[in-house]
Order: sequence, then structure tokens, then C-alpha cells
Amino acid sequence: MKKCRVLAVFPLALLILLALLPMAFAEENSTPADTTPEIKDQNPETGEPIVDTTTETEIATMYNGIGAKVRLLQLEKSILGAILRGEKVIEFIKENYAEEDTNGLEAIIAELKLLKEEVAAVQPKANDENTVKQFVDLKNDARSLVKQFRETAKEILKDTNKSELAKKFKEIDWSDYNKLQEQIVSLIREYNAQRLEEFFSKLEAKRSELIEKVRNGEMKMNEVTQEIRKMMAGIAPLQRKKGFLGLNEMNARQRVFQHASVLATKEKFLERRIERLNGRLERVREKAMELRIDANRLRNWIQERISNPKARPFRPGVVRGTIGSGMR
Repeated sequence: MKKCRVLAVFPLALLILLALLPMAFAEENSTPADTTPEIKDQNPETGEPIVDTTTETEIATMYNGIGAKVRLLQLEKSILGAILRGEKVIEFIKENYAEEDTNGLEAIIAELKLLKEEVAAVQPKANDENTVKQFVDLKNDARSLVKQFRETAKEILKDTNKSELAKKFKEIDWSDYNKLQEQIVSLIREYNAQRLEEFFSKLEAKRSELIEKVRNGEMKMNEVTQEIRKMMAGIAPLQRKKGFLGLNEMNARQRVFQHASVLATKEKFLERRIERLNGRLERVREKAMELRIDANRLRNWIQERISNPKARPFRPGVVRGTIGSGMR
């Protein structure tokens, strides 16, 4: 799910760990003999791993409460981006392929909007496997829906020049998307500041001015790196060793949380998926008018996916009705 993939990392925390704890990361990044996921570890709608390597990295930062909040905001932002682009794709099809049925595409966008609300409603907690489960579950739902949208739209747009569609994307209002990005940047700075504070406390060093500059976004990464190197050069070997032991202990707890959360997330994934889809069915009825969607069609699609994850009833073809028909 390229458009909904959550790729951003926490660069300062990663820098500290990579620079100061290379052995810990060497172990974590080692490649197993067989990386092919078992069927039970796959999302049945996409055939992709429930937890891929990118998601594992994201889970590690969710040991921290701010890290958990950032991951959910990044997911919400990615879903919003998919919605905004998807709406323009639908507009483009209506303008250039009037004979095509866009009801299916609009139903997918409607479900993505419900999904975005579900992500925004999560109350993240630090060191909480349930928060991780919600994040991973909803991320998998987003991937499934975006894949469904892309494949359905591709059948209609196969002869379309990409530059024509790119012009349509220029009309997108990114204001809400940018507001989410601003929140994310602010929280990442706070996350980095807290990680630095932990780092310095383990070394029994005080660098409050540097921490505040990181928190306020007043320092570039290369400047922070230089400051850390200068500080490390002036620390006595015994103090440095004590600090490293503390850092190793802190990161070991984070890795234990990451590993346990990955296992817990895979367990009963299919049961939780059915529960989510059933819950979404209930919300379709109450939100149908607001979403301006054919509620019957969306409900039928969700019901079919509950019994058959590979279901793909939305096929391009001759228009069979207008959006809003069948609303209840």
C-alpha cells in the first residue's frame, strides 16, 4: 500500500542507538534463514504479512506514549492522503469515463473515511500491547482498502496518461493533511527530546539547553550529532560504561515489548478483523447520509468480505445507479 504506507522514523533516537549501540542493532537487523511469512501470519485480503519489517520498527517506538501517538497520527495522515487522491480519481473518471460505474470506488472511499475516524478514536498508551493491536489492525485494513481501490480504478484508467491524472491531483486541498503533519512534527521533536534526556541521564550528564533546542526544532541533525560527539569525548570511561549499560537495559526492555507485541498482534488477527467489520456495518447505516453513499451496496460488500476475505464484488462496468440510491 504505497499511498498508505507509514514510512517516517524518529531520526534522532535512531541516530543515538545506531551510533552508540551498534551490537544491539546488529542483532535486531539480522536476517533469518527463511523470511517468507506463514499463511497464518498474512493479511488474507492482501496476502501481505500482518506485521512486516517496517511495521516492526514502528511498533518499537510505541513503547513510548508519544511514539504511539505519532504512529497513529501518521496512519491517520496516510489514510487521509489516500482519501483525497481517491476522490480526485473518482472525479476524473466521471469527467472522462461517464459510462463507468464509480459506486464501488465511492464505497471504498466511504469505508476509508470510517476507518480514519476509527484511527482518530484510538487512545494510545505507552507500553501497551492493545494500542499496538489497534494500530496494526487498522493499518492492515487501510492497506486492504487502498489495494482494492487501486486495482478497481486501474481497470478503468488503463489507457489514461498519468500526467492527466496528476493535473487533477493539483486541485487537492491539503490543509487538513498539513495540520496532521504539523502535529506529527511537533510530537516527534518532543519524542526526540525525551530520548535525548534519557540518554543524558544514563550518562549522568546535563544538557538541558541542547534538549530544549531539539524540542523546539532549533537544531539540525548534523549539529546534534556534533554536540553528542563532543560530549562523549569528554566523558570518563567508567561513566561512559555505566551509561551504556543503562542504555542497553532501556533498549532491551523496548525490544522485549516489540517482540511480545508482534506475537500478540498476530494472534487472533482474523477474529479481530471480523469484529471490526461487523462494527463498521453498524456505523454504515448511521453515517450513510453524511457519506453520501449507497449504504446497501457498502453493507453487502463488507458482509461478503466477512465470509470471504478475497471477495471483490466491485467491478467497473456500465453505470447501474447513482450515488445515494438505496440509502436508508
